Amino acid sequence: MLKRRYIFFVAVGLLIIFGIPTLIYVYHFWGSKLSHETGDWGAFSDYLNPWFSLANLVALIILTVTIANFDEDRENKTRQHQTQIEKENRLFQRKIYLTEARRAALKNYSEFRDEFFDKLFVYEKTKKKSEILMLVTKFEGLHQQNIDLFSILGTNEPAKFKAFVGNILSKSTSAEIEIKWIIEWYASFIKSLQSEMTNEWNEPNPN
Repeated sequence: MLKRRYIFFVAVGLLIIFGIPTLIYVYHFWGSKLSHETGDWGAFSDYLNPWFSLANLVALIILTVTIANFDEDRENKTRQHQTQIEKENRLFQRKIYLTEARRAALKNYSEFRDEFFDKLFVYEKTKKKSEILMLVTKFEGLHQQNIDLFSILGTNEPAKFKAFVGNILSKSTSAEIEIKWIIEWYASFIKSLQSEMTNEWNEPNPN
């Protein structure tokens, strides 16, 4: 649409440039017969030359502006495309970093789970609370270390874990039911972390 309007104004401008001298010439020499003398035609050519020069100047200016605008548009598109590529690359690198960090976090949580459950079964036999309480502190540190890696991690997980452990330690007899509860909670906790890591790759990149 813009190109058509541009061509229209150029055509009108050239028409004015050539139309004005032609109308002036016709106005002054209307009714005269066409000359058969080359000198007359040479004079007519000399009359039109400045207008042709003006038209050439206008055409040159228009061509220069057109090329400049075209180059500017091309540079802008190239710059925008490059910016988009760089943005996508940064997002991709961030996802790679985030995935590696999350894998390491999940590995730490899994190793903690194995250690904790082993100590729980030992506790069932010995009823020594010190090692279990140390693991509560260790879970709090592990949680604080990884809280920025998963959006589902909040401030409640350590409190929940501590509450489950407290229920187990408060039992003077077997805490089989309480241990089952914390096993189920921890399995659900790990599954939520794994689900978030998977969904991160499935989401499209923002524009």
